Parts: sequence; C-alpha cells; structure tokens
Amino acid sequence: MRSAWPYDKRAPDRAVSPPPCPLPGRFGGTPVFHHELLDSTQREARRLFAVGLPECVVVSRQQTDGHGRRGRYWWSLPGRSLLFSLLVNQTGPGLEPQRVTVLLAEAAVATLEEHGVQAYIKWPNDIMFDGLKCGGVIAEEVSGSGGRAALVLGMGLNLHYSPDEFPLELQGVAIAPFQSPGHTL
Repeated sequence: MRSAWPYDKRAPDRAVSPPPCPLPGRFGGTPVFHHELLDSTQREARRLFAVGLPECVVVSRQQTDGHGRRGRYWWSLPGRSLLFSLLVNQTGPGLEPQRVTVLLAEAAVATLEEHGVQAYIKWPNDIMFDGLKCGGVIAEEVSGSGGRAALVLGMGLNLHYSPDEFPLELQGVAIAPFQSPGHTL
C-alpha cells in the first residue's frame, strides 16, 4: 500500500484523521491515492469523505470486495483491471447520479473505441463488448455533518484477462477486451 490509511483498520467505519498529505500524487489539484489492494475503491472514497476530504481519486490494482449496483460483486486479479473511484464535492446545485453514471460510461466506451474496441452501454451502467460485460459504473451519494454532500463515482473495467481466468460463474458472462496482457492501453 502506497498511501496513508486515514481510518482505524480494526474499525474501518470509525474515522481517525485525514492523511497529512495525499500520496503519491495529485491530478489537477485533486489528491490521488494508489493502493495495491483494497476491499473497495468506493468504500475507501467514502472513508476519506468521512474524515473530511472533499474530493479525491482512489485507484487500486485489486479489490477484494468490489461491488456494483444492487450490491453485485466485482471480481478482479491484481493489475488486470482499471479500478477507481472519484469523490466529487457537491456544492450548489447537485449532480444527478443517474446522469453522471451515463456520462462516465459514455467516456469509457469512447476511450475503448479509440483503442479499437467496439464497446457499448447496456442501460443504465454496464459496459459491454461482444455481448459480454467488460465493465460497470456506479454513482453513490454521500452526506456528512454540516450539510456536506458528495458523489462517489466508481468504475471497474476488465482489461487483460483470458476467458479461462474468470471464475466459472463469470465465464460466458464477463470479458476483457484485451486478451493479451502485453496490449497497451
């Protein structure tokens, strides 16, 4: 793990204090937290919101308990998927989670198309390729003391898996658009 954990690992719902500085970087002034392994980038972004961060990006090479809409789990192997969540401060007129979900899915599809992948969106938040799911997007509202509000926008996108690497229950359901781990995105 390459970034500070601003909560008590023995009681992850109990915040301790914000990290002294985001590690290892920033994106346009927004702190970026890189992890080798997390339970969920969505949960980590919510934990960071709970300790006072208004905005951040959380990226992980692997998740042990990633989820999508309706609590459906997201499976991953280390470094083979794009797994991230954005914590977006909501001040003034609120962002509509459904609209932002579609916009994020459209951005993912456009990026895949730039790399020769004919992906499409299965309403409202699945990213599809060859009739199988290769990714998903989720938007969740969070609120805190003093009227603080934010959106946590998450994405899981399979990149480099061969069909037989998926668990049996996902074979024939999930796909990775780049079958070769050597492919560069």
